[in-house]
Amino acid sequence: MKIKNNNRSLKRSSIVFFIGFIGIISVGILIWFWLTSLETTPDNTSEVKSKTPPTLPTTETISSAIANDIIIQQSQSVTAAAQAISTKPIEGIISGRPDFISEIEWQSLRLVAQRNQNPAQELTRLVSNMRFNKQMEIWQSLANSADQTQRHALANQLLNDIPNAVSNQAIDQIEAQRSQSELVTDLIKDPNTRKNRIAKEALRIGVKLDIQESP
Repeated sequence: MKIKNNNRSLKRSSIVFFIGFIGIISVGILIWFWLTSLETTPDNTSEVKSKTPPTLPTTETISSAIANDIIIQQSQSVTAAAQAISTKPIEGIISGRPDFISEIEWQSLRLVAQRNQNPAQELTRLVSNMRFNKQMEIWQSLANSADQTQRHALANQLLNDIPNAVSNQAIDQIEAQRSQSELVTDLIKDPNTRKNRIAKEALRIGVKLDIQESP
């Protein structure tokens, strides 16, 4: 099976995206902690009305509560991403936080998008990439799962989204073609049918495959 690339591979790879996003999330968490500390800090200029001040939560307690809340939201967002199947590519203006994105992720993406010349368009791109990357990770985690229905549903969703993911620079062309092959292999067992489907999917990202049927 020979591969002929008709288009250049996109410059930004998924690894670069993830490294950058991890940094974004870290900054977002720090901002969240800072804002929460401001909200829970007593007013130093107010008069003390009692000799025995009320018991205030410690910094450690607040931090633990916030961290736990973040974990819960992240878990809920992953569940929502796993359920977002048979859906269309994300396009247009996004005015509200999608269920598959947690609050801390949403605030981080909005901060990044605001630095772009077209914030609304950039936010849509980032949200689309977030869903794709989450669903890819979920599908990979189900590699040894007996639940073929969920795994195959995600595989079909990812195949539909791969051309859009390439356009959005979530993955480059080479990584996209490799992912297509893995996804189709998971869905189709017959060798000839599988080869034809892989070739068909590759055309959607500008890659032409020379297919020779098995004897």
